[in-house]
Amino acid sequence: MHKLGTSQKIPTRIFHFLHLVGSCKLLKSVRSMAETMTLYNIAPFFAITGILSLVFGIPILRFLDNAPAMHSHRESNVDGLRGYLALAVFIYHSVIYYTYLTEGRWGMPPHLFYGPLGGVGVAFFFMITGFLFWGKLLKNNGEPAWRELYIGRVFRIGPMYIFTVLIMMFIIFQRSNFEVRQPAGDLLDVSIRWLALGLNADSPIFNGFPWTPFILLGVTWSIKYEWWFYFSLILTSVFVRLGMQRSFVTVGLAASIGLLLNSDNVLWALPACFFIGMLVATLLRDDVRPRCNDQIASIIVIACLTVFFTFFHTHAGLLQLILLGVSFYLICAKASLFGILRTKGAHRLGHISYSIYLMQGLPLTVIFNNPKIVHWSTASPERYWLSIFGIAMLLTLAAAATYALIERPGIELGKKCAALLASRQIWQKDATAGDPTS
Repeated sequence: MHKLGTSQKIPTRIFHFLHLVGSCKLLKSVRSMAETMTLYNIAPFFAITGILSLVFGIPILRFLDNAPAMHSHRESNVDGLRGYLALAVFIYHSVIYYTYLTEGRWGMPPHLFYGPLGGVGVAFFFMITGFLFWGKLLKNNGEPAWRELYIGRVFRIGPMYIFTVLIMMFIIFQRSNFEVRQPAGDLLDVSIRWLALGLNADSPIFNGFPWTPFILLGVTWSIKYEWWFYFSLILTSVFVRLGMQRSFVTVGLAASIGLLLNSDNVLWALPACFFIGMLVATLLRDDVRPRCNDQIASIIVIACLTVFFTFFHTHAGLLQLILLGVSFYLICAKASLFGILRTKGAHRLGHISYSIYLMQGLPLTVIFNNPKIVHWSTASPERYWLSIFGIAMLLTLAAAATYALIERPGIELGKKCAALLASRQIWQKDATAGDPTS
């Protein structure tokens, strides 16, 4: 029998598709899916992240590409992972926001997928921090350029953080009819605490506005622990200089998990996540790598995450941390999730992930302040997910703009300041060496 060529197959498939639509089977199928849609359906999560990944792969957004180059596959995977983590935290908060809009309460989603989603995103972010910065210590034998490291962190975190907080303050003043509703001294104190680059994480009430923390969805709390980790590197670098890095990381991870298991405070999972990232960096530095290819490693990662989201309501637990830790190790080593983490769209979303993370509460606050939009969006889960897709698109495009206009210039300014201080120190040393009285 003569085989159909490519030009013959396409019209045939179009004919079958039109026949399916004509018989209303496709329309009935779509309508059936819509009728069974619930808020906790996981399909919208993958649809939103997938579509945004495709959108950010288009050439018009290539201005996001001139970020610091990643040379190794493991760092390329990590860079691609960031954007999906930021979107996961946003979608997690969006699900909570639906309950807030419809029932007036704020709480974790009662669902095995969406319930732990935000915690998983933050846990991976902490692992990435531990992996990258402990890796810097290992690369430099415990003696990195400390001045450049801390100046870089200030200019990396600071500009976008201050911009976001100022937007939050403007929204509060606008909703307060631009009236000062707090004593001047208290307002100044609260303003300083909010603008302290995340070092103060108690989210104080600004200008007497009771819903102050909800405008940014409370995401600034995690930056405080990031700073603590950066400051701790001065002490923990001693173990690298002594060649005891593997012992230190292993003991630290065991101790933090022990504290977590013997306490009701889930925050003990945070140091465990940092230590997991540090352990992964140590293992890869010692060339301890999985003996499987990218595809097998990707399958294992997907299996671990599937088990996690099938059985666990929180990321804070021994088995949960093992599943997340194994997944992170494989991603850093070679698992690209079948190339998804190395796509152009994934990397661009990764570059703007900090802006996505910080600003995620702003569009939700502004858009859902309109009663008509709230009424339309909450009429059905389908409408709400459609609204969240639109907000996600708006958020990511705004994040692309703030990355280009605020984040990246801030990073470059930090590099210039560090280089200027380094050159001045060299000049002073040369001047002192040439002084016969010194």
